[in-house]
Amino acid sequence: LDNLIKTKKVNNINILMVSRLLKDKGVIEYHQASKKIYDEFDNVSFTLIGDRDPENPMNISNLELEAIRKGPINYKGHIKSISSIINNFNVFILPSYHEGLSVSSLEAASSGLCLLLSDIPGCREIVEDGVNGYIFKPKNSNSLYEAMKKIIKNKDIIYDFGVNSRLLVL
Repeated sequence: LDNLIKTKKVNNINILMVSRLLKDKGVIEYHQASKKIYDEFDNVSFTLIGDRDPENPMNISNLELEAIRKGPINYKGHIKSISSIINNFNVFILPSYHEGLSVSSLEAASSGLCLLLSDIPGCREIVEDGVNGYIFKPKNSNSLYEAMKKIIKNKDIIYDFGVNSRLLVL
């Protein structure tokens, strides 16, 4: 188990979201919360992996994508397989409005990441609040910001939450 989680001491918090760039996946809330966190805390990075879905009516606009690209989120676009880079992160976020059992959240948990997920069916089954991460209100960037802040202010729990995520999936 410890092979999957590099170190018990967490200095930098590297937050990852993997999703199609749709409004109902919470991409806009992630961007809004990240800007607030970036202004308030050091040693926190944000990454977004995913592609647009032009046929989907919930696809983010060109202006929204441009705002994301301006920061603080490092937008990577589509990556075929995240397995080679997921160990560069220690926190996974999915601020979705509705979800089945999220494959990206399961992958993050199995890789030993702390989870911050919306309080919705599907996500609730993967995160045990205060054990392997935190849940927050969907469609609410301030609730996401508060969950992120909890992790940042108590970064020593990230390792334990990651171990608990891995154990939950096993």
